[in-house]
Amino acid sequence: MYEIWQEPHERQINRHEAWRTQQRTVDRCLDAQRRLGYEPVFALTTALGLFGVPAPPGIMLDDGPLHMCRGPNMPRRRVPLGLRQHQWRAVTSPGAVTRVFGIRCTTPAATFAHIARYAMFESLIMLADRLSCRDPLLRRATGRELAAFLQRHGGLAARDTAIRALHLSRDGTDSPAETRLRNAALQRGLPMPVVNHEVAVGFETSRFLDMAYPRFGVAMEFNGRHHAVQAERDSTRLNALGARNWRIFQAWGSTLADERALDEYCDDVKRGLEGAGASGFMRPRMGLWELGDRRLHLDVLSSRDTPNV
Repeated sequence: MYEIWQEPHERQINRHEAWRTQQRTVDRCLDAQRRLGYEPVFALTTALGLFGVPAPPGIMLDDGPLHMCRGPNMPRRRVPLGLRQHQWRAVTSPGAVTRVFGIRCTTPAATFAHIARYAMFESLIMLADRLSCRDPLLRRATGRELAAFLQRHGGLAARDTAIRALHLSRDGTDSPAETRLRNAALQRGLPMPVVNHEVAVGFETSRFLDMAYPRFGVAMEFNGRHHAVQAERDSTRLNALGARNWRIFQAWGSTLADERALDEYCDDVKRGLEGAGASGFMRPRMGLWELGDRRLHLDVLSSRDTPNV
């Protein structure tokens, strides 16, 4: 279910990175099982590695050892060097454990809930986005599945933090950089965009935009690390969308690294929306934690039911 059976082409950057992460973690876990003499339940960042998910920055766990967990009533065993055991009561609940290449680990939803106590808030949003990404080979859960596990386990540490993070997460996000760009836009008062919005550009042909306000034909794109072939495809895609009167604002790694550049970028998007006829959509600046309040209506200009422009 979560196994990547064949090595993807190196041009498929995210897939190849996931395959390498998974293979490396599987090898380490199999070696650990041989040393332990029994099957543990791997958890936290080790479970992420088994799913092929690199841990986002801001997870406050030692990334050297492999992490395992046991329930409160399970016997305590001696753990060899290079392994760390955590007690977590939810591991014994139905649906909390799965297998990857035969290795036992916490499910994606259980892993998300467990890791919340060790994660910075934005890191948790990034992780939720990565687990529910658009690529079907790499998608490990939906936002609904992550939320359902939290709803079934009311007393978990950092449960409320995880629920707030899910309010800001969006299924179908392609990269951590896109998460950071979306978060920066929200913090500066822009409304929640539609993620990976599909636009028809010809007969039986469509293109996707990273983030869009479909009613107004305004979009945000992040340009990340690409091979030349991917860069050429992106250029062709953006040209086709521009020909259909989309106003596309492009951001780069340098944009995310500079608060002033982010301010200017979001001001440009704001002016683009106003130029397209939008009004009354800006909020005061807010921190991510405040924005995670589920009582806030963030997508005042966006609707998943909006027809493609």
